[in-house]
Amino acid sequence: MASQLQTSFAGYQPIQVGVGVHFGHMMVGIVGEAERMQGDAFSDNVNLASRLESLTKL
Repeated sequence: MASQLQTSFAGYQPIQVGVGVHFGHMMVGIVGEAERMQGDAFSDNVNLASRLESLTKL
């Protein structure tokens, strides 16, 4: 099985994944103008999870 995986991914660059997990209250909503809207999440807990995720890149 492992040899099949290695040959099926031959020639592709490996990807790196980092995950930061924290829990708590947050506000989720849509922000922006009528022509350009996007979803966003606001709170100290979201900020902390982002900082934890950035530590995985060291």
